[in-house]
Amino acid sequence: MPVTPITSMSQFQKIINDSKPAVIDFWAAWCGPCRHISPVLENISKEPENSGIDFYKVDVDDHQDIAQEVGIKA
Repeated sequence: MPVTPITSMSQFQKIINDSKPAVIDFWAAWCGPCRHISPVLENISKEPENSGIDFYKVDVDDHQDIAQEVGIKA
């Protein structure tokens, strides 16, 4: 399953309150390390042994409310 963008606070709340394990990548277009880890997470998300895990990403510039909710400042 590919990495799915989180586009709203309500979607984020639903994901974190779900019982299914999830990996959430908080990223920004200007962040060099973020650009390097993104393809790695895409590959990991497609591995059959990770089918029980949902993978998501949040653009912290577009969704500052979500970043603030989890304490991301940079």
